[in-house]
Amino acid sequence: MSKLYLIGKVGYEYNDEIYHRPYNTKGLVEPDILYKDEDKAERICMERNIDELKREDLHGYGYEADDVFLYSPLSRLAKKYNIDLVDDEMEHQEQVFKKLLRVVDEEDLPVLIDTCKIKFYEVYEVELVA
Repeated sequence: MSKLYLIGKVGYEYNDEIYHRPYNTKGLVEPDILYKDEDKAERICMERNIDELKREDLHGYGYEADDVFLYSPLSRLAKKYNIDLVDDEMEHQEQVFKKLLRVVDEEDLPVLIDTCKIKFYEVYEVELVA
């Protein structure tokens, strides 16, 4: 048996107010591409998430900011990069997050991505059986 790493696009449903992952499931995932190398799959997955995070209106994925963002680590990164995070409102945190996406260095990028609870792509380990 051989291990492969699947990048899957996460499915979201709209409930007339916000987008959310389907209830009582791990979520709908559309298989996208397989890699033999886990590190490559994780890197490509992060790049795809970054592209989506730059484009999407993230305030459509939660009722409050803490539905979408982890305030403390976002605040630490904002402080490090001299960006004011003075408001706990969703739109303000989204603006700060998107500014940080443009300026953070390679080392802080995974930390920034983890401050957002919304993931559009995820990596899944799968086994190839003959």
